[in-house]
Amino acid sequence: MRKFYTFILSFIVGIIALSAQNTMTKPDMISISHPYNYNNGKQLNNKTASCTDTVRYPGSKLTGLVEADTMDISTYLGAVSQAYYYSGNGTISGLSAYVLLDLDGVVGNSSPITMTIKVYNIDANNYPTTMIDSAVVQVIDVGFKEQTLMFNSPIAVTDSFAIALEINPDFPANPYYITNTSANGDGNSETLSCVTYLGVWYNAFLDFGGWDMDLMLAPIFNETFTSTYTVASNYTASGDTVCLGNSMLFTNTTITHNNSMFHPSTNSYSLDLGDLTVTSPFDTNYSHTYLASGVYNVDLTATQFGHTNNCIDNNIIPVTVLDTAIANFGWAQGGVSFAFHDSSSFANSYSWDFGDGSPLDNSQNPIHTFPIGNYQVCLTVTDTFGCNSNTFCDSVFFTVGIDDFYASDYVKIYPIPANKYFNVTVPTNYYSGNIIITDVVGQRLKSIAIDNQEKVKVLTEGIASGVYFVSIDYNGERVFTKRIVIDR
Repeated sequence: MRKFYTFILSFIVGIIALSAQNTMTKPDMISISHPYNYNNGKQLNNKTASCTDTVRYPGSKLTGLVEADTMDISTYLGAVSQAYYYSGNGTISGLSAYVLLDLDGVVGNSSPITMTIKVYNIDANNYPTTMIDSAVVQVIDVGFKEQTLMFNSPIAVTDSFAIALEINPDFPANPYYITNTSANGDGNSETLSCVTYLGVWYNAFLDFGGWDMDLMLAPIFNETFTSTYTVASNYTASGDTVCLGNSMLFTNTTITHNNSMFHPSTNSYSLDLGDLTVTSPFDTNYSHTYLASGVYNVDLTATQFGHTNNCIDNNIIPVTVLDTAIANFGWAQGGVSFAFHDSSSFANSYSWDFGDGSPLDNSQNPIHTFPIGNYQVCLTVTDTFGCNSNTFCDSVFFTVGIDDFYASDYVKIYPIPANKYFNVTVPTNYYSGNIIITDVVGQRLKSIAIDNQEKVKVLTEGIASGVYFVSIDYNGERVFTKRIVIDR
């Protein structure tokens, strides 16, 4: 069924008279009953530094039906313009123009016409002044819809401007330009629209006694939008590195575009800290302390809201949380000599205090010979990045005495190297003691009760080939230690 369009008001071509003061009479407008849907669902442009939006600011102020008036370069209006306030760096690719070739709403029953689109500088009262660029375009009959008219190449703008739709004098035509509802004051008294009569620009609000309306001309606008933020910590060598337990400060440095004509809402920011923590809104500064060491990908998601496109940009910065040093060590005794093996975490420097008055030892895995007596050994470590230092003292007091020499005369271990087993002959002095097998870092692998056995057979099952220590513990003291080799 054919859909008919009617008019709320009959169309009367305004009789325009140029007065002695060079002013014009306000045109009579037609209200079109067809609704104007300037925003039929927004699009999202993800991860884009160049944000493109059709800036439908005039349409956003519409409270009623749009209005139409005709153009005629020889006797009536030759051009219409709409001003936009801007400061920054952007480009205009084209216009989204609501311009009709007839008023029946039927697509394609009027022949295309040739018109000119232009971008102008404007003065303080929004009159177009110097033309920046122009393009000749073809306007077709699309019914009650907008159409896109493009420039040959994007036009750079850094200041306020006006976009214009003009009749091409080489191809005269009589299209209809469209405005928002002047009767409802949809122009908000902003004096943004102008028309020409005999080549002279007139401001609709200032020159027509307060004709408060806007032209339905929307620039297809491009501007750079990049999310940025900084990371700072108490570790001065690098802002994106912090010691565990200390906080990191994230500062949003995204350049915001706060022009309400171009962006109906302020930017939105969300910061994902990479540890299942998300802070939103993230408008200025945020301080965060990580609970574990590691590398975290911190992701800032910034959204710039437009009329038809919401542009989203992500910025990911990896931050490193350094673990603090933890001291630890193992040991193995061989007579009066002790082999110490470092098992610290995240250590970079070492300081051994053997507790016997000898100088501090800075090696990682020292071997130390003690005088006869009891001692406690402490290891102090620092981490690579200077986060902290940590000290661990072995809780075992080492006993060195005559029993060690006595045991070395009577305890025998064979065969060496051992294969599937080795034997330990034990003097009666150490019955009821224990044979202890440890690796080179002091980790206990086996403990075998001696009971009343003169010869104890020790199986090597589960022990890999390598160097180990066989010790005898008796009455809470280690009375014998010897290094052996297992070759399986």
